[in-house]
Amino acid sequence: MKKTLLMLVAVLVYCTAYSQITPGLTNDFEDGTTQGWSNGGSSPNPPTNVPDGGPGGAGDGFLEEISSGGAGPGSRMVVFNRESEWLGNYSVVSDFTFDAKVPTNEDLFIRVAIEGGSDETSICTTNAVTVPAQSDWNNYFLSLDPSAFTIIGGDNTIEETLADVTEIRIIHSTDPAFIGESIDATLHLDNIFVTGPIGSVEDQLAATFQMYPNPAVNTIQVSAELEMEHYVVYNLLGAKVAEGVIEATQKQIDVSALQSGTYLIEVMAGDQTTTQKFLKQ
Repeated sequence: MKKTLLMLVAVLVYCTAYSQITPGLTNDFEDGTTQGWSNGGSSPNPPTNVPDGGPGGAGDGFLEEISSGGAGPGSRMVVFNRESEWLGNYSVVSDFTFDAKVPTNEDLFIRVAIEGGSDETSICTTNAVTVPAQSDWNNYFLSLDPSAFTIIGGDNTIEETLADVTEIRIIHSTDPAFIGESIDATLHLDNIFVTGPIGSVEDQLAATFQMYPNPAVNTIQVSAELEMEHYVVYNLLGAKVAEGVIEATQKQIDVSALQSGTYLIEVMAGDQTTTQKFLKQ
C-alpha cells in the first residue's frame, strides 16, 4: 500500500512539474458560464456571464465585472482564474489578448498579475493598457515576456514564477500591483486568449507562421510549415468579415474589399490555431 501511495505521489509531482498552459487557449464565454473567472466567494458583486452584446453583437456572450469602490469585498476591480487550463508553465506563451469595453465613467488601466513559484511570488505587468471610459469594444494585448513584468512580492525570480503559475488575474491599477485598486466601475471582457511565441516547439503553426506584407493593400501572403486548412478574418469588434479555405502551406488572400483599419486573421491547421494582427491600408 505504501509503495502504491509513493508511486501515486511521484506521478502527481511529475504531472505538476510538466503541466503548462496551451498556446491558443481561449475563453469566449459562449457556454453561459464565467469559465472559471471569479473574484472570491465573499464578493457581493461577482463576475457574471452576459449572454448578449459582446463584440460579435447579438447572441455573443461576454464577462461582466463590477467593482463597487470604497472598501471591503467587491470594492476592487479584479478577476482571477485558478482553473487548471490557466496554470502551469507560461514559457510557451507570449501574449495575453482580450476584447474589452467600459460602459462607466472612469478609464481603467488593465494589467495581468500572476502568482506562482515555490513561495507564491506575485508579479504584474509593468505597463497597463488603457480601456477608456464609455468606450465600445476594442482588442487589447499585454506581453507575457518576463521582461514585461515587475515583482510585487516574494523571493522567486520572474522566470521561476512564470514557470509555475498558480493564479492569473486581470486587474485595474494605476501602478503594478496584485490586488487591484478600489474603483466604482464596470468592465466587460471577451475573447481572452494567449498566443505562442515565434519559435515555440509546442505549437508548430504559431512557430512557423508568416504573413506579409503588413500593412497590406490588396493581398496578404500567409505561409507555415504545416498545411493550413482554413482562415477567418475578424475586425476589432470581433465580427467576422472574411473567411476561406487554404489547404496548403502557403496562400495569397485577397483583402482588397476590407476597409482601412486593423484586423485579426485566425488560421487553423489540425488542432492548432494561430491569430495575428494586420493593418489594411
